[in-house]
Amino acid sequence: MSFTSLGRLAAVLGLLLLSACSTFGPNVPLRSDFWTQTDRTLTVALAPLPDLKAHRAGQQGLLDVAINEAMADELTTALRTIRLSDSYGQARSEVVRRMQERGIKAKFVETGIDPSALESFSTEDKSRLYASKDFRPLKPSVGTDRLLVFTVTQVGTMRSYYGFIPISRPRAILNARAELVDLNTNEVLWRDTTSQNAEIADPWDQPPEFTNVHAAVQKVIADSRKELLDKLFGAVK
Repeated sequence: MSFTSLGRLAAVLGLLLLSACSTFGPNVPLRSDFWTQTDRTLTVALAPLPDLKAHRAGQQGLLDVAINEAMADELTTALRTIRLSDSYGQARSEVVRRMQERGIKAKFVETGIDPSALESFSTEDKSRLYASKDFRPLKPSVGTDRLLVFTVTQVGTMRSYYGFIPISRPRAILNARAELVDLNTNEVLWRDTTSQNAEIADPWDQPPEFTNVHAAVQKVIADSRKELLDKLFGAVK
């Protein structure tokens, strides 16, 4: 890949992360006293997971999009064999285990929780940061004081195009965010994002299994999960 193409792809990935952060709100560090509040309970959940796709970036007309989708059909089919609920879903049990090690009563739910389906939240109180959606009505159903939701916003591969002409190699990508909310007040107790991407080893074009693509995507899934958990638990590694 040329330096120009690599630069274009890096810029696209950066814009995707900035866009996710701007719509999600600023990151919120976890207060140190969180770990002393062992009388509070926590539920961990996933938002509905997106399909793994061969994403495209760049200037494309409608005909270009149709051509590129047809050309990427085999890759998209291969990507959808990855069970994101199993791989990224491990974040739930990891959080519960590490919370319990610190004396916090925690559990996870198998069913997804969709923040976008909640009512918007507004308040005149500017002394704290609150979630843009009202999570408080979820308290009776989850049965805890707090809720941590992991949301994967984009996963699969990303490739830059000019029209129907590819100008970069595909890279494995995963963008995700996490939000920890007090279900009594709707205050955001912690919020962070991650944007992972990885090179795909040669040869990447290996239909129908696309073995090297599969391996790179699994890597960004694991790296993204680890990064958010390290941020939550304050890992230095």
